[in-house]
Amino acid sequence: GGRDTWNEKYLDVYRGNLATMRDEAARREVRIFFCLLPYDLARAPELYTMEGFRYSRDGYRKFWEHVQGIIREEAGGSVIDLPSAIGERVSEPEVFIDYNHLGPEGHRLVAAEIGRELLSTGAAGDSRSAR
Repeated sequence: GGRDTWNEKYLDVYRGNLATMRDEAARREVRIFFCLLPYDLARAPELYTMEGFRYSRDGYRKFWEHVQGIIREEAGGSVIDLPSAIGERVSEPEVFIDYNHLGPEGHRLVAAEIGRELLSTGAAGDSRSAR
């Protein structure tokens, strides 16, 4: 069930937090990366339906796509496509413990993706970018 609605106030706070991180990194001349979130229907919507977010399974997919868009907008180009890096391994606790926390293998995969990005842009030799 669910109403397939979400509370935009929560998403505005989320958007603002991402913008704050991005802007603070720019102020410090540090490059940061935002990760797109994996989509694991086995963990949602039942575990993540709460007062501000009520949705069916199709509604959850729409919500997930909306959040991906927010991440892309606020990242300013430094985005790690975590769903692609993880692939079908999203349900493995070693890769992704829950909706917000990478496991040990997930951290390794993200580090590898960041390394590839830095090497592809030539930023790996720039000490400010590698911090």
